[in-house]
Amino acid sequence: MLVLLPMSFSHLHLHTEYSVLDGVCSPKEILTYAKECGQKSIAITDHGAMYGVPSFVREAKAVGLKPIIGCEAYVYDDFEFDNRGRDTKKSNHITLLAMNKTGYSNLSKLVTKAHLEGFYRNPRINLNWLAERNEGIIVLSGCIQGILSQAILDGNLNHARKRMNWFKEVFGKRFFLEVMNHEIPEERLIAKQLFEYGKKEKIKVVATNDVHFLKKGDHLVQDLLLAIKSNQLIDDPDRWRAKYPNLHLTTESEMLELFKENPESVSNTTLVSEMVEDFSEIFSNPDPIFPIVEVPKKYKNSSDYLTDLAMTGLKKRYEGNIKEAEERLEKELSVIKDLGYPDYFLAVRDYVQYAKDNDIPVGPGRGSGAGCLVAYCLDITTIDPLKYGLLFERFLNKGRKSLPDIDMDFCTLGRDDVIRYIREKNGKKKVSQIITFNRLKGKLAFRDIARLSAIPEPRFALVAKALSDGEKLNDALKNNIIKDIVRRDVDCEEALKKAMLIEDTIRNKGVHAAGLVISNQNLSQMVPLAKGKNGEVVTQYE
Repeated sequence: MLVLLPMSFSHLHLHTEYSVLDGVCSPKEILTYAKECGQKSIAITDHGAMYGVPSFVREAKAVGLKPIIGCEAYVYDDFEFDNRGRDTKKSNHITLLAMNKTGYSNLSKLVTKAHLEGFYRNPRINLNWLAERNEGIIVLSGCIQGILSQAILDGNLNHARKRMNWFKEVFGKRFFLEVMNHEIPEERLIAKQLFEYGKKEKIKVVATNDVHFLKKGDHLVQDLLLAIKSNQLIDDPDRWRAKYPNLHLTTESEMLELFKENPESVSNTTLVSEMVEDFSEIFSNPDPIFPIVEVPKKYKNSSDYLTDLAMTGLKKRYEGNIKEAEERLEKELSVIKDLGYPDYFLAVRDYVQYAKDNDIPVGPGRGSGAGCLVAYCLDITTIDPLKYGLLFERFLNKGRKSLPDIDMDFCTLGRDDVIRYIREKNGKKKVSQIITFNRLKGKLAFRDIARLSAIPEPRFALVAKALSDGEKLNDALKNNIIKDIVRRDVDCEEALKKAMLIEDTIRNKGVHAAGLVISNQNLSQMVPLAKGKNGEVVTQYE
């Protein structure tokens, strides 16, 4: 008789709101509830991307849970992409989990490659890529859309066994068969076959729930998001719908009931969790990695180079008695060197100098960076901190934990040229723009729901115009104007209630107008990358 230890289940297949317009909850909501349910560890496996990983890790540590970093990847069921027939062979799903730092790096590279090289309808990887980057990665065979699952449903058991043996050969004991039970007949057929394979081939089976929302019944919220995603009327019978009310964060007791004939598949999730190291410290203010700056041979290092440039600039900026300025400059340089930021200042000076040399208007500098005499002497800023009594300590001091921040403004007409220069100077794989996530603020959420509820615009516009930008819908309902409108318009009242359910959820992705990440090594080793709407490379982390 199998005896299960207390809390012997970990969720290994879970979607957050970063599965955009499909997953319902924020990492904080999910992890707070998971803690209440007695979870010890939990995974994040959003669709084809790792957007939510930093937030998930941060919130998991805050509530005392062990985070497992993963992704439900789209995998092409072949070793190479067949571009001639790419629209005839859809990609399957596969669950990938990082065991350690090496696994995280490989997962990041795979997800990056999927977005930058394998994208067709979805960001795809192929089996060769997966084999090349398999170190440190745990593979679960996937949901009903997995390679094995689809082969079983197609009656192609030879192909299912062939692929299963390939995964076993490449990943060894890091490969698990994944079963689900959402009371879908096809899942029962898949599970029956996978349990037989597991027993015969000695491959462990893990039970997962395809979590998309917090509690049973929250599929009604997911359904609203899917309507927005497909841009179809909420009442359209032919649109993509959230059919299943049980894609929720199940408790261990629920999982044991669902898999009462194979309870070991529930406890096996703990074995997977135990294989995963806790390497979340890499997200906790790691030491900055600055771009490599070319230093002329006559200088020993970047510190000496920075000192010489600053001293030369000082003599150009000030005339006569410059003792006060020299003392201030030496003090600032000492702090900059002790904190390890010479390369940062040299990198900023380089692209600011490029802009000025190419007649691209550059702002004088703003924020606390304007109080830095070194920046003024390097001609990064043009505001004299001595003349205006600006303090360096507000910008940088030895007690400050956060990085220095030199805010610079470039004319929009030349900004793309500056970005191009930085890419070419540092290498395209070491430079990226930054993703942003746009949320369904109250006003936008109401407009979307009202529009997809087929309410004529003249009617819902009355409510929308009465809503302030950034105003919470719950607060808006206290507004007498809105109260009067919805009292006379039941449809708008219902749309407001529905909009409150999706308020603040991620609606779409964008690109930061000016933010740029520059490193001295390939960024995909540290952070997954994707493409923006116009083809620009962006980080997947905001």
